[in-house]
Amino acid sequence: MNRLREFRESAGLSQRGLAEKAGVSQQSICYMETGAREGKVSTWRKVCDALGVEMSDLLPRLWEKP
Repeated sequence: MNRLREFRESAGLSQRGLAEKAGVSQQSICYMETGAREGKVSTWRKVCDALGVEMSDLLPRLWEKP
């Protein structure tokens, strides 16, 4: 599971608030938080920009060495 919800709540944002700030749908945020869908890289970038974090902060497993 990713850390999106943790960062979103730390920023004091609802799913809808983050979606509006990032310019994506609230449903996308929900799917990304629950892991129902991985989400596109472009969507993750928008979310990261909206939260002011790096993608490696939200998705550390992508940068882990096997």
